[in-house]
Formats: sequence, structure tokens, C-alpha cells
Amino acid sequence: MQQARSLFFIEESGRLMDTGPDGRSFTQPPGESRRIWHVLALRDDESRDKLAAAVRRAAKIRMKTVLVFGGDDDRKMITVRPAREEGLAVVTCTDLVAAISALDHSALADLFSLSPAEAEIAVMLAQGSTLAEVAGVRAVQQETVRGQVKTLLRKIGVANQKQLASILAQVGAAMLDTRMPWGPRA
Repeated sequence: MQQARSLFFIEESGRLMDTGPDGRSFTQPPGESRRIWHVLALRDDESRDKLAAAVRRAAKIRMKTVLVFGGDDDRKMITVRPAREEGLAVVTCTDLVAAISALDHSALADLFSLSPAEAEIAVMLAQGSTLAEVAGVRAVQQETVRGQVKTLLRKIGVANQKQLASILAQVGAAMLDTRMPWGPRA
């Protein structure tokens, strides 16, 4: 089974570390690139530049960045944050398709005090449905869905649907984490 999430320790230059700060060694097949953008299969220069800049910001000025790359079938959410050690960054890559598919409506409702309808709408929006599509599936007016979306955004504590999708991807990844191991192979 492919992992939904991976964790890497990165030097400011974008080079993967052979060992983590805790001394645990990470293996990588011979001949593979040692740069994070190659390991994550970021093909275009713009994506590589964005990730490289985020790694430098995390390593130098201790700033966290969240990036989303890929198409509908291969979307990745990449979180870059400062490591405890100066000059290092921690990069976490989450497969958004797997994370969103792991969302459990009832667990989501419990976690954020949502109604069952709000939880269902939240998952549909995270999966990329439009308000019109949600209204069609639920057989209600689009304005009804719009009102429910405003309520669920307030309950979850986000300002817009983009932030909602990001939070739900992280929740889905956490739900996956409870079912399968993640991170680099030792």
C-alpha cells in the first residue's frame, strides 16, 4: 500500500539528510537524487523554486509554508516547517486524494461539532465538489448549501473553502496515520 504521508529532514540547500536529528538513518535507493524536489517528483521549475524558497525560509527565518502541487489525481500538500536544529527544515508531503478519501463523516462531525449534513458537505467540498453539485446531490437549493457552508466554516474556524480543504486534508492524513505507518523507511 502506498503511503499517504512522508516526512523528510532537509538542509537549507534542499538536500535530504542521511540521518534525522535523532540519529535515525534514512535509506534511499542508489542513484536517486538527494534533493527534495526530485524525491517528491516536482517536474516543473516553478514548483521546484517554490519548494526551494520555502525550505530556505524554514531553515533561515523559521517560517512555516504550506504548498499544494499536482493535478486532480495526484495532488500533494507539502508542509515545510523549521526543524528544532538551526539550518534545517522538516518537509511533510501528504497525498491529498488518499487523505480526503480517509475522512469519516461521523468522526468529522464529532471532532468539529458539525451536524451530519455539515460533515457531508465538508467532505464533498474537500473532494472538489462545487456548491451547485452539493446542492444537486443533497436535493436542496444552492443558497441552503451556501448557508450551511458559512456555518461549518465558522465551526471549523477557517475563513474560506480553500482553508477548509487544507484542514480536512490534514485531518484525513491524521486518520490515515492511525491506520498505517508513515514517514521515511529506516
